[in-house]
Amino acid sequence: MEPLTVKDWMSKNVIGVVQDAPVSDAAKLMTSHRIGALVVFNRKDESFFFKRRTCGIITDTDIVRKVVGKGQSPDNLTVKDVMTTGLITGSPDDTIQSIGQRMIDANIKRILIVSGDKTLAIVSLTDLIDWLGQERSRMREMISEEVATILKNRYASGEQLTAPNDYQNAANWMTTSVVSIRATASAYDAAQLIAERYIGAVPVVSETGVDGIVTITDIVRRLVAQGLDPQNTSVAQVMSTPAICVGAEASLPDVLETLGRNRIKHVPVLDQAGHMVGIISHKNAIQVILRTGMVHYLGKLSKMAPDLAVSQDDIR
Repeated sequence: MEPLTVKDWMSKNVIGVVQDAPVSDAAKLMTSHRIGALVVFNRKDESFFFKRRTCGIITDTDIVRKVVGKGQSPDNLTVKDVMTTGLITGSPDDTIQSIGQRMIDANIKRILIVSGDKTLAIVSLTDLIDWLGQERSRMREMISEEVATILKNRYASGEQLTAPNDYQNAANWMTTSVVSIRATASAYDAAQLIAERYIGAVPVVSETGVDGIVTITDIVRRLVAQGLDPQNTSVAQVMSTPAICVGAEASLPDVLETLGRNRIKHVPVLDQAGHMVGIISHKNAIQVILRTGMVHYLGKLSKMAPDLAVSQDDIR
């Protein structure tokens, strides 16, 4: 059976912005379409003499790390000032595994899917999680039983894979060095922390535990797009609450379902006493999937059970 390719599930609805637009406009466009990245075009329209071409990509990460986190005004900078160029691209015929591996190897969260000189889609790690997270109890049972058997056989044959049981426990692959922030801190403090630590989210904590989480998406949609002053806006005003967490004993299928069902990119990990002991990002999850070789099997599973696969309307 053929492996699942990008064209089998990608969305072809590409949203773009011109390079001369202010960053604040890009933030508003991301917010209205509920997306985290825009293709950047050199001009608004094209004619016979002047072609419109893709010259970069601007992401919510660019806005937080290069603008808000550095104390700059999104009204005074253009998209061209902060966009990412020198893009890594993929093809509609690439497999999910190859696209995921390419993003992990390049340490990027999004990749442009192109055909010739035409940009067809932006595929992100979140899109992969959205697809993988669609498995319900049926797929989770199949993963737990069938994949475990496959992995054990491959591991026994000497293939260099993660040990079959490693993915079963979140404590084995979560990030343990977690920084946190208080709800009373400013949104600027949170953005600065995200920029300096090169992370995508900061858990918001108090004496009672994890109260919420403030993410790059939160800052762009609830701060920049609304025209608020980062210095005079508290973390409490922009954070996502209540916090969605998983236990340290959660399996990979459980984590995938939590990320996909709630359409989130980060989830704090709690021990049995309710104390935060780590955090898992969509990148962590994809890395584990690639190490274990599970994505190839999941692609076959989706072909066998199309009702469990993500539809194009679900991908953003």
